[in-house]
Amino acid sequence: MLPAGTNMDKPDISVQTEEDRLLWAVNKWLIAHPESKEAGQGAAIGLYGTNLSV
Repeated sequence: MLPAGTNMDKPDISVQTEEDRLLWAVNKWLIAHPESKEAGQGAAIGLYGTNLSV
């Protein structure tokens, strides 16, 4: 069960801290690999090394 509104559109905020850069949607923080599609969409990059697929 998730809190109401989770995964809705990201609120319009100004980035003031490093954690603010990780906000991807309401109640959803994302750290991406540089080769991921999310990184291409502007997600914060913080995962490095071999990008494995499962």
